[in-house]
Amino acid sequence: MFVVMALVTTIATTPLTKALYPPWYQKKVERWRRGEIDWDGNPLVHSDSSHEDMPKKGEESQIRRLMVHLRLDSLPSLFTFITLLGSDPTRTSVHKEKDASGDSSSGQELPIKKRPLEVYGLRVIELTDRTSSVMHLTEGEDFYSQRDPVVNAFKTFSQLHDVAVSGRVAVVPTDSYAETLISQASDVSADFALIPWGEYGTVSEDQSFLMAASASERFRSSAHLDFINQTFQQAVRVCTTGIFIDNGFGGVTKPTTERPSLIRSKSNISIRSHHEPPALPAPHKDHHIFVPFFGGPDDRAALRLVFQLAKNQHVTVTVARIIWPVLKLQSQSTDGSGTRPATGTSIGAGTNDEVVQDEQDLALLTSIHSSLPADVASRIVVTEERISSPTAAPTEVVALAQKSVGQRPKNAGDVVVLGRRNARLDESSVPGEVSAESGASSSTVGGGLDLRKTIGTVAEQLVAAGVKASVLVVQAGGKGLDN
Repeated sequence: MFVVMALVTTIATTPLTKALYPPWYQKKVERWRRGEIDWDGNPLVHSDSSHEDMPKKGEESQIRRLMVHLRLDSLPSLFTFITLLGSDPTRTSVHKEKDASGDSSSGQELPIKKRPLEVYGLRVIELTDRTSSVMHLTEGEDFYSQRDPVVNAFKTFSQLHDVAVSGRVAVVPTDSYAETLISQASDVSADFALIPWGEYGTVSEDQSFLMAASASERFRSSAHLDFINQTFQQAVRVCTTGIFIDNGFGGVTKPTTERPSLIRSKSNISIRSHHEPPALPAPHKDHHIFVPFFGGPDDRAALRLVFQLAKNQHVTVTVARIIWPVLKLQSQSTDGSGTRPATGTSIGAGTNDEVVQDEQDLALLTSIHSSLPADVASRIVVTEERISSPTAAPTEVVALAQKSVGQRPKNAGDVVVLGRRNARLDESSVPGEVSAESGASSSTVGGGLDLRKTIGTVAEQLVAAGVKASVLVVQAGGKGLDN
């Protein structure tokens, strides 16, 4: 009898708990504890907020709330990205000017930035059968978040760089990583979710890997590709999402994938006396961003992000508007012999939809660039690059990127920012294309089509070619789809 009662109690515990404390109720309690809402679910308005804090016209599309996936192996690139995005060239520090008598009490306080960038960090830890994981989950995520070293380092860095920050830990199964991250982005009403691609090509932070994975291993894991795909799919209705593939962003030298050779030493004294010299500060703190602009919602979202990053004085940008000749629609022959293809070519004039799309993209590019301050606009170069055909677009874009980024090896790292999806590219690209410099087939990285479907055709070619820059793949979502 006791055995039956124990079995019934054990089996009924999980469904009863879910029924009494459903996920929506758990989220409500978490937001209530953080002071975001009252118990009835109404958002709390702080007394110091006013209409002056509302974004001005033209600033609605800027990133005000950023959600990042905290990974121990990606902290350098995340810190650098937050520094660039949170910078404000118009911000001045608060101090009191001294009068002629040297008294500072009569001075006036200078204004400070009223709406700092809000960054919400979430570190996801895999729930395993180990006792430590079970104890962490039992003690509560809030209790563990206050003691997590990664979250505390993230908070300290953000606060020192004048960024409003919040960080916590979630202990969930591996197959719930994507849902947990996007749910956090939805709860905080994030404008942009930044998901770093793991250095070792794994979903969880496995610290047993002492060396960075090679290119083929880093992009081959089916579990990691599935995680990225799920993240993109679930984020479409929530916010714009970026997958960041780090390649020395922040000036940190990438670790080698080869095992170091053993060095013979003659005595124990020589071993103890050997010290690695300290790394000197980066001589150049600049970054160069290359944007291949094809058009469409994803490319427009990527363009807005880049122009916001360009407000940092250390950032220069090259926007290459990619255009190719498209045959005009068949026109009526003047001799009455029916229709015939029109001679010549027209940029983006295949269908009426393409014409409207090109005009919308060009108008956005012109309006954003013209609205920037003169010092920011001077660091942005917009060019038009004509390619031979849509099928050759990925290969030729890789060649353009290699000419634009990686020209200053001692700087703080370059980035290629591009949209994930483009209807015309997806229809025209063919499997097994050869990269521009390496001559290797695209199927050599990440299983070819799997990686291509995950991050897009052009991004896959950039990874396969080994471009000397990080790659940020942007997918529009939420309000970004309407802009």
